[in-house]
Amino acid sequence: MTELKTEEFQKAINEIKRQISDKQNEKRNLQSQKSKLEFSIKNLETEVNKLQEELTNKRREYYNNLLAYAKEKIEALNPEDYWIAKEEDFIMFKKYDDCYYLFSQEDSELIEITEDTKVVRIYDLRMYDDLLEDKKSDSYNCDTFLRRQWIDEIENYYYNDSLSDYLYWIWVDEVDLDDLLEDESEYIKWEDIEELKSFIEADEQYFTQKEFYSLEEEKDETNETNQ
Repeated sequence: MTELKTEEFQKAINEIKRQISDKQNEKRNLQSQKSKLEFSIKNLETEVNKLQEELTNKRREYYNNLLAYAKEKIEALNPEDYWIAKEEDFIMFKKYDDCYYLFSQEDSELIEITEDTKVVRIYDLRMYDDLLEDKKSDSYNCDTFLRRQWIDEIENYYYNDSLSDYLYWIWVDEVDLDDLLEDESEYIKWEDIEELKSFIEADEQYFTQKEFYSLEEEKDETNETNQ
C-alpha cells in the first residue's frame, strides 16, 4: 500500500512540475510578446507624432496661404465693391483691421483668420430651427432654458400643460436667441455677418464653431535658453 501511494504522489508531483514548466514557458512567451508589442507601440507613437507635426505644418501653410490670398483679393477691390471679393471657391471680406473671413457656399463653412493673433476658427452654418429642435429634445432630460421657462409658467402663472405640449407651441421667433445659443461655446449670429446676406438666402441661421487652430509656430525653449 505504501509503495502504491508513493507512486501516486510522485505522479501528482511530476504533473504539477509539468504544469509549472508549461506556465513558465507561457509566461516567457507572453513577456517576449509584451516586449515586442511595447517596441511596436513606441515606434507607432513616434510615427503618429511625426505625422501630427506634418499635419500641423501643412495646415499652418494652408491657412497662411489662404490669408495671403484673401488679403490680395480684398486689397485689389474698388470702394464700390463694398470690400467683398467673390471668387470661385470663396466669398471673402475683411471684418476688422486684422480679421479676414472666407465663406465657402459649397461647404456652408466660414473660415475666420485673425492676422495679429494668428488664430483660425472654422464655423458651420446652422439653422436656428434645428438648434431649437435639439433644445426641445434635451429639455426632457436636461436643464435647458425651455424647461426653466415651463417651470416658471407653472409656478408663477398657473400654467397647466405638460412639457411636451408646452414645447410643441414654441417657435424660433418666440425665444431669445441668446438663450437659444446658451450652450454654444463659440458662435456668430446671423446679424453680425451682414456681408453674407446677399449670398445666403435664409436669415434664420447662425455660425457655430467646430474647429480652432493656432498658426503660431512652436518655439524651441532649449534654443532660446542657449541664445
